[in-house]
Amino acid sequence: MNVQLQGLAKSFLQGENSLRILHGLSLDMKSGEIVAVVGESGSGKSTLLSLLAGFERPDAGLIRWDAQAAGDWTEPQWAAFRKESLGFVFQNYYLIPYLTAVENVALPLRLLGHDDPEPEARKMLSELGLEKRLHHLPHQLSGGESQRVAIGRALIHSPRLVLADEPTGSLDARTGQQVLDLLFRQLEGRQQTALIVTHSQEVAQRCHRILTLKQGQLWPV
Repeated sequence: MNVQLQGLAKSFLQGENSLRILHGLSLDMKSGEIVAVVGESGSGKSTLLSLLAGFERPDAGLIRWDAQAAGDWTEPQWAAFRKESLGFVFQNYYLIPYLTAVENVALPLRLLGHDDPEPEARKMLSELGLEKRLHHLPHQLSGGESQRVAIGRALIHSPRLVLADEPTGSLDARTGQQVLDLLFRQLEGRQQTALIVTHSQEVAQRCHRILTLKQGQLWPV
């Protein structure tokens, strides 16, 4: 998926004042490119992900997916796009607590109408080294195992764009490195387009390109 952002602006009300987060932000991503976005806390990284996913709407500017403008999409259109074309990896995993590892990974395919998605989910978890954890619930998994399940869930339906928010931020250094290796092996093997928000220079250096978000805009490093 090619991603194009042009002149994005977003502000939020803080009391009676308007707090400008993004202003004139532009970005071009090529299909298969993995881009890191770094920046200080409060710089707008999470806001950028929310705009890309349609959870927030920009005050101004254009969002295009493969040259298709998304600015006038309705919420049902955004919901369908998220279900079919986006994969999410969060810092805190956000696994469904009452579903097993294989059920969590199979969920995107089930939502897309697949009758029997679990064989594909088992295959994904095996690739992630979790073939012995298929039927464990999230509370029975370690942090690294939980994040690997989250990666499997994000990639199982071959999304056109993967959004990752601090994917190793909750893990210790050794576990984070293992999860990072698995994440990039999957992204590069599947030639996924991905935008990764991170504070970690180690994560950023693994990406094809690094951008800094400051003063409401993206700047090359």
